[in-house]
Amino acid sequence: MTFEDVDPELAEGSEFTFVDEHGTTSVTQVKRQHGVNNNWTIPSLRSRGVFMAAAQHVSAGREYRFRSTTPCAPLRSLTERVRHSADLKEFLTHHLTKELRQSFDELAAPEVFGSAETAWNTLRGMWFEVRDEQELETTNELLASTMLTGVVASLLSVAIGSVLLDNLRKRLTRSDLLESLERLGIHTHDLPAKRSARDEVRAVTAGWHRSVERELLTPHIVRTETDDLLTLMETTRLALVVGAGGDGKSAVIHQATRTIEGRGAELLSFRLDRCGAFSSTRDLGQQLGLSASPVVSLSMAADDREAVLVIDQLDAVSLASGRLSERYDVIAELIHEAMCLEGVKVVLVCRLFDVENDHRIRRLDARDDVQRLTVAPLPERSVTRVVTEMGLDSTKLTRSQLELLRSPLNLVLLETVASHPHALNFTSRGSLFEAFWRRKRQTIKAARPEIRFNEVLARVANSASDRQTLSVPVEILDPDDFAIDADVLASEQVLSIADGRVSFFHETFFDFTFARQWLSREETLVSFLCTQEQELFRRAQVRQILELLREREPSRFRAEVRESLTDDRIRSHIKETILAVLAGVSEPTREDLALVQAAADHSEALGARAWKQIARPNWFSVLNSVGSIAQHLDDSNPILQDRGALWLSYAGQENGPAVAALLAPRRSSPGYSRWLQQVTHATELHANRAVFDLLLDALRSGAITDETTMWFATHDLAIKEPRWALELLIAYFIQSPSSLVTSEEDRVAVLSSREYGLIQLLKKVSRSEPSAFAEAFIPYLLSVMRVTAYDSESDRPILDRHWGLRLPSTHGPDNAEDALYDCSRYAIETLSGTAPQRADPLLRILELDPHAGAQDLLYHAFIANPVHYADWAAELILQGKHRLRSGYLSDAHALSRELAAAVSRYVSDADHAQMEASFLNYRTEYERGPSHGYTAFKFLSALDKNRMGTLGTRRLAEYQRKFELEEPPPATGIISYTVSSPISSTAAKRMTDDQWLRAIARHNGVGRKADHSVGGARELSEILKQRTSESPSRFARLAMRMTASVNSAYPCAILWGFGEAEITPGASPLMFDAVRHIMNLGMPECDRWLGWSVRQLLDETPIDLVRLITERALSAPDPKLDQPARVSALSGRELVQHGINTARGTLAEELGDLLIHDVHGARTAIVAPHLEAMATDAVLSVRACVAHTIAACLRHARPAAYAAFARLVETDDVLLASHPVRHLMIYIGDSAPELIDPLIDRMLASPNEEVRHAGGGIAAIAALRWERKDFMTRAVAGDVHTRTGAAVVCAAHITDAAHSTLLMGCMRQLMHDPDEEVRKAAAGLVRNVRGESFAPLRGVLENLIESPSYVHASPQVLLCLQETPNGIDELVDLVAHRFLDMQGSNVADMRSRAAGDAHRVSELVVRALSQSQDSKRVSILLDVLDRLVEMGVYGVDAAIEQAERR
Repeated sequence: MTFEDVDPELAEGSEFTFVDEHGTTSVTQVKRQHGVNNNWTIPSLRSRGVFMAAAQHVSAGREYRFRSTTPCAPLRSLTERVRHSADLKEFLTHHLTKELRQSFDELAAPEVFGSAETAWNTLRGMWFEVRDEQELETTNELLASTMLTGVVASLLSVAIGSVLLDNLRKRLTRSDLLESLERLGIHTHDLPAKRSARDEVRAVTAGWHRSVERELLTPHIVRTETDDLLTLMETTRLALVVGAGGDGKSAVIHQATRTIEGRGAELLSFRLDRCGAFSSTRDLGQQLGLSASPVVSLSMAADDREAVLVIDQLDAVSLASGRLSERYDVIAELIHEAMCLEGVKVVLVCRLFDVENDHRIRRLDARDDVQRLTVAPLPERSVTRVVTEMGLDSTKLTRSQLELLRSPLNLVLLETVASHPHALNFTSRGSLFEAFWRRKRQTIKAARPEIRFNEVLARVANSASDRQTLSVPVEILDPDDFAIDADVLASEQVLSIADGRVSFFHETFFDFTFARQWLSREETLVSFLCTQEQELFRRAQVRQILELLREREPSRFRAEVRESLTDDRIRSHIKETILAVLAGVSEPTREDLALVQAAADHSEALGARAWKQIARPNWFSVLNSVGSIAQHLDDSNPILQDRGALWLSYAGQENGPAVAALLAPRRSSPGYSRWLQQVTHATELHANRAVFDLLLDALRSGAITDETTMWFATHDLAIKEPRWALELLIAYFIQSPSSLVTSEEDRVAVLSSREYGLIQLLKKVSRSEPSAFAEAFIPYLLSVMRVTAYDSESDRPILDRHWGLRLPSTHGPDNAEDALYDCSRYAIETLSGTAPQRADPLLRILELDPHAGAQDLLYHAFIANPVHYADWAAELILQGKHRLRSGYLSDAHALSRELAAAVSRYVSDADHAQMEASFLNYRTEYERGPSHGYTAFKFLSALDKNRMGTLGTRRLAEYQRKFELEEPPPATGIISYTVSSPISSTAAKRMTDDQWLRAIARHNGVGRKADHSVGGARELSEILKQRTSESPSRFARLAMRMTASVNSAYPCAILWGFGEAEITPGASPLMFDAVRHIMNLGMPECDRWLGWSVRQLLDETPIDLVRLITERALSAPDPKLDQPARVSALSGRELVQHGINTARGTLAEELGDLLIHDVHGARTAIVAPHLEAMATDAVLSVRACVAHTIAACLRHARPAAYAAFARLVETDDVLLASHPVRHLMIYIGDSAPELIDPLIDRMLASPNEEVRHAGGGIAAIAALRWERKDFMTRAVAGDVHTRTGAAVVCAAHITDAAHSTLLMGCMRQLMHDPDEEVRKAAAGLVRNVRGESFAPLRGVLENLIESPSYVHASPQVLLCLQETPNGIDELVDLVAHRFLDMQGSNVADMRSRAAGDAHRVSELVVRALSQSQDSKRVSILLDVLDRLVEMGVYGVDAAIEQAERR
């Protein structure tokens, strides 16, 4: 290594030179930063001579490295992609993205590297590295400490630096450096040091294993997540294991690490929650008992073997719930250290809540190199197995107990008391804790009577509560000398003592312990809460205190609740917890109800929430006993009536009779129907006959007019009580006053329902009770037919407006009309098939009914049992006339024919002969010409062929020959069709080339005139295009056999197919020959597909085809030259779409793509002379496409491109608004902004609104990227269109700090613009900051939130805050208050959009509370939270509960 090399060639643009062990020389230039800009640009690096120096060094065979604290992302990405390509051609084809193309072309320009080849070669030897200076120092210190010793780690890199500075302009070898360091007392690690590190690491890991094993079940439950983690660790160096508290994350890690150790890897595992405060990774290592940083110690211990670092309980440094949150940066540094060393993997273990609510951990989780594994609760089968292994009867577990025991923590608690005879009497985690408490106290006292069990736990609990943290310093045990007692409790896993801190074995046991001892205090709940700020930490304590009070001191419970609810010093979110506990009382009394009334008397808003909370089954009896429900229902105030109805709705199944008794006398009340529907919607109807009877009565009386919600309550009625379900359907359809009421269309209105629940109920009941269903509904169907019948015609069944004109359907019914008929048909079919004697009375009724729908039902019943009904069916068939006219709209005889076919095998010979005779000459009045005899054919073909006479057999054969059918096709529903190819795709796959050529010759026109569903050349060419894309080589050969006589659709199809084909190696010459042949056929229609045909071969396309495409782009007749007037009416946005659908336009587009893949400039040399001619095309839409061609020429022919661009824009202003031209302007402006300045002037002054909009955007870009600040001033001062364009661009560049003062100032102005469109565009900045750091943008975001633009940005702001990796507490209160002010009461209405956004507001406030470390900010955020609670914001309760210890 040489600092400031004496060799002038090596020193050029270089701070130091390094030669590695392979002899490779690299030179490094260091630039700390680029002024105030946040990015290095190509012009800024060129002005500093970086590219000139790089070209010299790389051409001399050296590597050139540019290091800075300021990023240059495009250049870094380009160099990496260049090194992944074998040559320039591969790079341009496969590695150069659209986003990076402009940067590469700038580098290939004459003023930088001069050519694409030189740019590619130089970039291969360049490295752009961005490193934070402090991060670099830390990395150097870490690497040095893994190899060297003799001084403290922080001085190692300093010593190395001093040696280098002492040897400026001298070459230092590794030996030279080590010798110099030896003189300073620094030397490499020896073997004993590595062994010592290994012993230390294994001691720490053994302690971690013991701490985890104390909390595991015996025997252990094998977790599937263990294998998932081991698999994950094979592909990643950084894994994050997450899960809810108590779900067994540590157990999964424990099992995985045992496997890791078993395969010989070195493991270092420790728990952060057992650590005290630490200021550095070295400090943390010393706390753990290591001589150095954990990573350094692990690396030394591993000695080139696999090493795994496990950091358990990462939540200990979380802002959301950790006591060491300010130490997160040290852990981040520890992770960085591990990533700097090869062979070290890291596993982090953290609660899911902390991942989601600490922006730092969330940012870590979002890293590309981090893989997440989620640990889920235990499956029920594992729970029951473990409970059985404890010697308990798992079959006695209730559903709620099973759910509790899916948490491994609760299983551990149960295991400690499993030997107790009443072990399975627990109802909550609290009761498990109580049993655990008693068992542990009994065990400890039996062995050590002197241990002060209660006193020690009280001391720890009170100290943790006072600090609102879950662990406290061990010094709190010094008074009264509790330390020995605490050690005993720790040995029994009641407490945890580690690293100078004491805590409970689990955080929820803290709440239980605190509440248990609090009951003995002479203190009120209000006084306790008012001693400190009432943070979320207090909610779990309050809940546990009140639950214990309710159980043990009911009178004190009520006193505490009353005082707390009526004291204004108690925060609303705490009162909400109190109300939740009160509402959860299993058997509330009138005294409990008085507490709710006291809350309502104190505050109307609190009362509203309290009354809503007690809408539960457990409160119904007391509310009913005091007459509250009746009073509310009878009150004239709609709010009170709704409250009473709410109590009825949530009364529960056991109170059904009482609910019915309250509703029945109020049938005449205006709200009765609504109340009844609320109740039925929340009721299991099959278990509540009293309410069900009310529902039947309401349907029969017509009291229910909107049954939308009613059917939701019937989803399992047909399964549990099918007869009740039938009663309900009868009441709804038959007994209702609207049973046969018709609409304006003369249809029965009740049959128009499309309610899914009703349709499903009909299906289920008809299948479970077919007999009763048929007997009830077939008479009703006949009544409907009578009231909706059309006028009758002789010899025909009477049609009705519901079922007279039916269509066969393969899909299920989607309305009540079809469902009722189909289900009735199914029922009568089932009844006829299984109990024909019971069906006969109904069938006699159907036989006598003159309606087509009735006859259809009758025939379906006969067909279901043809053996039994053969004679009866034959009798009806032989009546002829209307009896033969049962069918569908598409075939009026289809069902009659189906009946004849079904019974023909079973009728007597005489009847069969009569049927044959009647069918021989049967025809309808519509049969003429070609269709003559078709009806006779239909019926004759239905008979038993073995029983037909000679005449019938001969006649049938004649008809079969005539109609080219063995039998008629089945009736169809409504059909639609597209014009199809004369040859199907399946058949085309089997065709030879000769067959294809014959088909092309035969189908050379538009199609068959007699059948419009079959096309000709156009449709067959679609098949040809598809086949060409699948087999391009074969159809290239076919194309070579085409002549100028073929329809142009076929060669066009082959060109099109080439463009969509996957070309195999070596096939391209044949395809190019085919393209040449096709274009020589002289068909102008092929111009459109010429460029497209080579789009898969952009690298291989030969020069002659490039020349051909260029010629056709200049001379193709499409679009016609007389189109300019029509095209000029298009908008800038529409120009490109029109252009690419023309020949010259698409040829220009594809020509541009070919030039992008022009490696050495040969193609560009062909095109460049014609650029100006193309740029002056008379059709604007073609010019819009030519802009792409010009942009592609910039790499190899920049002067020609500039000249063509000047001619391109000499036309209507609207062209400047098209996307390709705007892109080209920016492209040119990045290198030669002076060429664009006049165009911006023109656009800003244009009479075209769209052009002024685009001009505003280009003006903003000129100010932000080209130092043309005056353009921004003019744009922002322009009209609404100009300002909108500027706002769009400024919003898109909001994260660019290069011109932050200018940009932010303009954004503030645009946010307050008088025009809404401008404000809306400015609000779009939020979409561009999602996932970005908010620190530099907080000012502009605050401006946005306070501005009129916020109304357009509110949902996006909420999403951004959710996704930002930064802290959010300082913005959330502003966002929340503004949101609530804007939305008002809508935030509580879950039907509104505001409610959907409101839950995000709640989550953000809770997250901000978990992050904030400032007491004033916490109070402000708690004020916001209280406002959310008071307004009843949707989702606030769920958000708070997620953060609680449960």
